[in-house]
Amino acid sequence: MSFHGLRQIFVPLGDDLFRIAGRAIQIMKWDQNHQFCGRCGNSTETMHTEHAKVCVKCGLRCYPRLSPATITAVIKGKRILLAHAGRFPSKLYSVIA
Repeated sequence: MSFHGLRQIFVPLGDDLFRIAGRAIQIMKWDQNHQFCGRCGNSTETMHTEHAKVCVKCGLRCYPRLSPATITAVIKGKRILLAHAGRFPSKLYSVIA
């Protein structure tokens, strides 16, 4: 068994499973990063009635952050403009986000 990043398994998963896996990773990271209250420092508990964590002491609720992004494809005829960031592997290109 080996670990693969989400981008590496995009094609085998297909669109629907890729979206579900991406959302699961976001929720998992949010849960890991919000074990303690940002206001008073006490521990938080997961709320089962909504996607939130609540501080056991002061009651502050914390919700997963929404980070919308715009993806743009610049197309001219049969050509498309792709970007290559310095941190990308050598043959990886992306549309502009």
